[in-house]
Amino acid sequence: MELKDGQPGRHFIIMEVATMGLLVLTRGKLQTVVIDAGDETIEVIVAEIRGDKVKLAFSASKNVQINRPEIREKKLNSAKKDGVS
Repeated sequence: MELKDGQPGRHFIIMEVATMGLLVLTRGKLQTVVIDAGDETIEVIVAEIRGDKVKLAFSASKNVQINRPEIREKKLNSAKKDGVS
């Protein structure tokens, strides 16, 4: 299924959840999702919805790193250059 958001050239491809191996949840403003990852619990809160943008807030212990993918990649590349694994 393909959706258009009204802007020229922007399309979103919606694939079946089973083929992507993803869990897809619907949440509204100020609703949460809780992720239990071993000894860590991460709470994700939908803080704001404005048009096609969603602002998320994260609650987790300080030793849990939460990054956008492009920031994570930069950190990993920087660590490789510095010889840190």
